[in-house]
Amino acid sequence: MLPLLRPAQWLGSCFRGYHMPVPFPQQRGETSLVLVDEARRFIQDCLMRVGVSPSKVRCISEFLVVADYRGNFGHGLNRLDVYLSDLQRGYAKVDAEPTVISETVATAHVNGNSALGVLVGNFCMDLAVKKAQSAGIGFVVARESHHFGMASWYAFRAAVQGLAGMVMSNSAPTMMAPNSKSATIGPNCLAFCVKAGGHKGYCMSAVIDLLCGVLSGAQYATHIPLDQSQPANLGQVFIALDPAFFLPNFMERLDDFCGRIQNSQPAEESNPIRLPGELERMHMNYVEDLRALPYPNTLLTKYKDVAFKLCVKPIELAFERCQSKKSF
Repeated sequence: MLPLLRPAQWLGSCFRGYHMPVPFPQQRGETSLVLVDEARRFIQDCLMRVGVSPSKVRCISEFLVVADYRGNFGHGLNRLDVYLSDLQRGYAKVDAEPTVISETVATAHVNGNSALGVLVGNFCMDLAVKKAQSAGIGFVVARESHHFGMASWYAFRAAVQGLAGMVMSNSAPTMMAPNSKSATIGPNCLAFCVKAGGHKGYCMSAVIDLLCGVLSGAQYATHIPLDQSQPANLGQVFIALDPAFFLPNFMERLDDFCGRIQNSQPAEESNPIRLPGELERMHMNYVEDLRALPYPNTLLTKYKDVAFKLCVKPIELAFERCQSKKSF
């Protein structure tokens, strides 16, 4: 057993009934384990050093840790240095708060005022949820927003209230239209969640950019700078929908829908059919078995430099460095 670099009381609480983690297929490579609380502590220390208020620090750190918990590493700790840089350069504003430009019973237009995307996203989806609870649907568009990370985070905020959540955001242009030689539209994201998917393609990206960019008053298509050293002014859409407003037995029909997909004949018996979100759930179970988050050592090395520059305590490892064939 590898020695823990944490207090004995943590060891006792974690290994009561401990069993070896279920293998989870991912990229091969050298990783180290970091306790969730330690990852959260490091993120918060860094954010506070650049002037983020305690209430916002808690919100942002939880958002980044949950992304890693779900295995969406591109939007977790990996994004922290980008957010820190944008805050230091003023592309995202430390003290900014989103505000409502105009609204009706079921809709709202929000100015993110260049706040970090997670703050804009939480504000907008909570507003959409409130409207859906009274009108059956809430449709909120935002401009002057920032990179908002894992889109499903905001859809979950609707789902935990018994609603269906849908979220979209545009991004810098890296995709080409059919028969085009230059990129004009971003690989824009969409997430949908009900009961507590993201697909990318030219046509869907165009629709998302129309709703997020053109409709909101944000930048769109090639107006969004590819150069990350420039402010982006991204546009986003947040929709909350109350299924019971339309159909009282929606959940029963949803269970039947999911069952029909899962019980269909798989192309390969060794590769079972999985619904959207199941791989994330598998990764969450894997992290809970490990009692820690697995990070590539290259990423942890990068944050040693960040810790030095910001004069904060470096990330402390839960285990000594190890070589893993089933790593993240």
